[in-house]
Amino acid sequence: AGATWTHRFDEPLAKQMWVDFYGHDHKTMPTAAQWQFIADNYAIVSLEKCFARQAFRWTNDAVHAGAAALKAANPAVKVLFYHNSMINFIDCYKDGADFADH
Repeated sequence: AGATWTHRFDEPLAKQMWVDFYGHDHKTMPTAAQWQFIADNYAIVSLEKCFARQAFRWTNDAVHAGAAALKAANPAVKVLFYHNSMINFIDCYKDGADFADH
């Protein structure tokens, strides 16, 4: 099963696009106004490794908070939790730290 991509000409292209937030560039949690802009302008948002580390110890918690903020701003936006399983960011993911303890 594969994914298909279709451009809808009745919406701006950006509203059908994906934006990704990862910790190396996004160490702080976006403001409410920034979340609103993202939710208004993108259909899909990916939150991933080490995101918002200055606000949350674990990526898992930051992603949950970010998803809640995005859904509050626009219930139609799709939020993905990108969990990098090839490169283990033990210091970012709570489950990575739990795994390393065993």
